[in-house]
Amino acid sequence: MRFSRTVLRVLAFGLLVAALVGVPIVVLSVVGSPVPGADEVGNAWRSRQLSSDLVVRIGAAVFALLWLWFAVTAIAELWHVIAWRFGGPGVRLAPLPPGPSGLIRGVVRFIALSSVSATATFGSVVPLVRASVLPSMPAVMVASVGASPGVASVGASHTTATPVHRATGRETPYSLAAAIGRPELRDRIIELNAGRFGPGGQQWQGGVFPAGMEVVLPQEQAVPTPLGPAHVVIAGDSYWEIADDHLSTALARQATPAEVLDYTLELVSYNHPLLGHREPALIVPGELVVLTDSPLTEAASVDAPPTDRLSDTPPIEHEVALPDVRLRAVADPAGSDATAVVPVVVPVVPVVPVDLEPSPVPRGVPSNRTPSANVPARAADARPSGVLSYAAGLGAALMLSAGAVGLLETRRRRQLRASTVGARLARPLPEHAHTEVLLRSLDASERLARLDLALRSVAPSLASQASSVSAALLYDTGEVCLFLRGSAAPDDAAWKLDPHANTWRLSGTTSLAALAQRARLCAQPCPAMVHLGGVAEGGELFVDVEAVGTLTVHSPHARRVLRSIAASLAVSPFIDAARVFTVGLDGIDLGSANIERAESLDAALDAAVLALGSTGHLAGGATTFNLRVAGAGGEAWEPAIVVAAAPHRVAADGVHADDAAAVLHQDLRAAAAGGRGMAVVTDMAVASAPDDGSWRLVFADGHHVLEPLGLRVQPVGLSEQDVAAVAALLATSDDSLIIDSPVSAPTVVVAAAAPAAQAAEAGEPEWALLVRLFGQVQVVSSGDVIVECERSKATELIVWLGLHRERPTRGAARTALWDLDVRDATFANVVSDARRALARAILPAAGEEWIARTLTEELPLHRQVVTDAELLAARLERSRGLRSLDAIEVLRPGVDLLAGMPLAGTGYLWPDAEGITSSLVLLATTAATELANHYLLLGDVDGVFWATGQGLKVLSGHEELISLRMRAHARRGDLAGVRGEWESYERALAADSWAAAEPAAKLVALRRELLASNRALAVEGA
Repeated sequence: MRFSRTVLRVLAFGLLVAALVGVPIVVLSVVGSPVPGADEVGNAWRSRQLSSDLVVRIGAAVFALLWLWFAVTAIAELWHVIAWRFGGPGVRLAPLPPGPSGLIRGVVRFIALSSVSATATFGSVVPLVRASVLPSMPAVMVASVGASPGVASVGASHTTATPVHRATGRETPYSLAAAIGRPELRDRIIELNAGRFGPGGQQWQGGVFPAGMEVVLPQEQAVPTPLGPAHVVIAGDSYWEIADDHLSTALARQATPAEVLDYTLELVSYNHPLLGHREPALIVPGELVVLTDSPLTEAASVDAPPTDRLSDTPPIEHEVALPDVRLRAVADPAGSDATAVVPVVVPVVPVVPVDLEPSPVPRGVPSNRTPSANVPARAADARPSGVLSYAAGLGAALMLSAGAVGLLETRRRRQLRASTVGARLARPLPEHAHTEVLLRSLDASERLARLDLALRSVAPSLASQASSVSAALLYDTGEVCLFLRGSAAPDDAAWKLDPHANTWRLSGTTSLAALAQRARLCAQPCPAMVHLGGVAEGGELFVDVEAVGTLTVHSPHARRVLRSIAASLAVSPFIDAARVFTVGLDGIDLGSANIERAESLDAALDAAVLALGSTGHLAGGATTFNLRVAGAGGEAWEPAIVVAAAPHRVAADGVHADDAAAVLHQDLRAAAAGGRGMAVVTDMAVASAPDDGSWRLVFADGHHVLEPLGLRVQPVGLSEQDVAAVAALLATSDDSLIIDSPVSAPTVVVAAAAPAAQAAEAGEPEWALLVRLFGQVQVVSSGDVIVECERSKATELIVWLGLHRERPTRGAARTALWDLDVRDATFANVVSDARRALARAILPAAGEEWIARTLTEELPLHRQVVTDAELLAARLERSRGLRSLDAIEVLRPGVDLLAGMPLAGTGYLWPDAEGITSSLVLLATTAATELANHYLLLGDVDGVFWATGQGLKVLSGHEELISLRMRAHARRGDLAGVRGEWESYERALAADSWAAAEPAAKLVALRRELLASNRALAVEGA
């Protein structure tokens, strides 16, 4: 018994020693020294923020203090008990005297509270030190003109109402800054309110604002521009929020919804022409929204009483040098180096003026816009607006966009038709994808199709009245306005005559189907129609340069305008075989065989005359417009167009060389007077252009005006880099396929899913939701329930996620779905809509979502949401190496999914630019070809026709599929069927207006072989 007690005592003592020594050793080995280093404390002081490591060390220090207290108490208690034990029976076990428990608890409480409030304390001390140098003053910022360039003269011109908030007793500088949506203004709030007196008479020196204290908030910061103060757009901004913030600051109260609405409409109407977006209310981060003068703000600045809420310290005037900071702003074509001057009142940081740099901004300011009161006088007198007078870049080239996209698609179809099994698509370069997305974003094809049908529908009526079209306006609403040469009255109720302007107008409500009924009666009567630019009313101006004869451009931007016209003619959808001769413009042919370069205007005119031949004599008194409508002589009556950018070389007699050439060819100028088959577009000097009502684009008073119509135009101008980017994109379409690649199938990602028992044999992944890509885009469940999304973007998001399983990030999805930055809330709503729509069709497993909820950038799609392309690719891969009967059983269900062109009926910008559409076409034609070959080996002719028919739904005129159909007909001995397939192939080629392609040599040889062999068999049988 005594032995067991001794063992227990030894074990208890060992356990106590182990706990007292072992626990601190373990903690110190994990955390390290509990004493914060000098560097950590210094960094916390400088950054005014406690790091996580410093917080851990403070906690370790608290633990060390508490453990030391426990260890001392335990050892003292043990010693006290041992002393009593060996003191004899006369010694009484008395309690220990009170220890420093209260002191320890106080120290611990102090450390804990200090660690919590240290960040707020550090965040207030340094701004307070800075603020103590400057007295508390009103936050007033005034913009005016008149100080010396390069500096800001600091002084008070007038005061405006300062925004003040009455504290509730629970607010800090950070909470107020976060409440107004600008956390970065915390330091500014501290500086403005340091030393201000609260309701009890005490000065505020940081921390929580006392209840009832009037807290001064920073004023709205605006960027000065030649048009007045402007707001820099950030992500999430809208015109309504900008108007609400500005009015609330200017009025020193919350603006009513009616006031915000009126000011919002005023901001939209003023800034829409400056920004040039098709959607008036659209703004993009980085742009400047000019803050116009509102009657409300003007009345507030006049009637506002003086405020005595702030310190009475007078403002101190001094000069502050402004840094040279370049911001994206409204461009200044004049390129003035003068810097705007902004007088301010300290201690507010002066607004940084914009160092203006000429950069084009689409679409000009309306003519009835008067200069703002905030515009400097010299800028207002120099020119009427702060934007460039022409629209630069591919984003405004409507005809070039439509022509380039059409040519690109035609070339890709030609390559895809010639593709064989095993071909794969080369990955497009990022710069080429960016150019293609930019061209497709204009959505120009449908707009030009409307203009084409409108011209062809009225051509017979105009020709019968000896009239023609010289120019056309195509509005965003679909309305078409035709400027006539000669007088004519419409014979169709859809067209309205304006006798004063001599124009015909077509309502935007007239459908393309209604126009097509009359348009099919004649070919395009205006093949030399070119896109000149936009007009102030929002329409696009087109001019038939052949109908007007000679168009001269008198502008400092003439070369850019001529380059845009020449490049548009190179890919114009209106031209079939017209000849275009250029002078002084290099690299604008864009691969077209109809564009030729001449050394001089003289040589170009001679070449144009040779190209026309006897057109002028054969036409007699008729115009080529009438000849094309009538189809006279079975000719197309193609025009010859000269686009000459004069190099302005001076001859020995002081006369410009190109002007001398123009004088030598007065007879050609007469021939190019209009409607005679020749067109000349040049930038010859003003002095050489006769003022006789000829067509001229003249730059005057900061605007371009098209005479004799008197229309104010903002012409499209292209740089050499713009044309080079389009040329590089078109060049890639000729070698985008890698033929005879060792890769046996197109690259399509297959979802990693556990296949069901039946699908395992076919290699098909198990699925619950299917995204149909071939034909009309549709999402269906395994029970044939159609997924219906409230937003079209939600369906597009599902499609995008299904085709980008490798890296489905939120940023990439937003970039693909929108060509501009959208709010986080907008994207979140689209994701939620897609998630709800999928769940309505079929519920996911417990704890799962069809589109996963993550806290990262990833946005993965569930593995059981697959596309029909993935199913087809899996079956195609599984069929490799199988016998024909087994391969047919595997492939036929996948080929049965082919219902049409990939993503038919959608306007998605990203599939074509990323090469996805072409990859899907390759997948479909490869699978159909493989299946048809297996049927042909078994002699199943009907199976060959079914499989090839499925593939031809995706791509008509595919050479491999056509050849298989021709062989199937020949096996039956059906020569008429062979000829019918050949004719369908020729029709498919003829449907591509730009293809101009001869039938494939292998198909020509196959047709000859099949027809000859069947004739020989027929002769032998006879």
